[in-house]
Amino acid sequence: MISMSTINEEKFNAFLESFQNIDKEVIEDLINATQQGGGENSGNNQDLNEVPMDTLFEKLQEYVEENKMESSVSIAKIEDVIYVRFDSAIFFKANEYTLRDDAYEVLEFIGDGLKEYEKEIKLINILGHTAKPAVEQDPERTWRLSGERAAVVANYFELNKNIDNMKITCMGYGDNFPVDSNETEEG
Repeated sequence: MISMSTINEEKFNAFLESFQNIDKEVIEDLINATQQGGGENSGNNQDLNEVPMDTLFEKLQEYVEENKMESSVSIAKIEDVIYVRFDSAIFFKANEYTLRDDAYEVLEFIGDGLKEYEKEIKLINILGHTAKPAVEQDPERTWRLSGERAAVVANYFELNKNIDNMKITCMGYGDNFPVDSNETEEG
């Protein structure tokens, strides 16, 4: 983190270029923003991501409503973060990680939205879950299954929508952090 009351352009550019893992386009954008005195949004307290994320959120919400998916998809937005939670039955059969045929239409729409706003998106975090098995199973199985489910969705976005894989993370939760009780068949 760096804080300056006045920016010495040469020192600031050297500072930015010292980060070898930063994409050259990001460095150029930052340099251009400092050279233009903060750009056209200078002095405006509105977060640059706010409007695109609001628009993406509205598109996702409309899609869910138009397709009557409210009982199986929940969407929330807190500041510039959009949370989308799916009932696993939309994408996967029980104890499987292969996508259902119906899943592709939903992933297509979401992938198009993510691609459209890819420059504004900082991170796409995909979390996979499994239900607690009715019969005691090898714990490694639930970890692996949840990770495979997350990876299948991540692969779809990377391979089919050409979303930068550096913006995608996936994680398997196993049967931890359940979204519902495992005491009933519905859960």
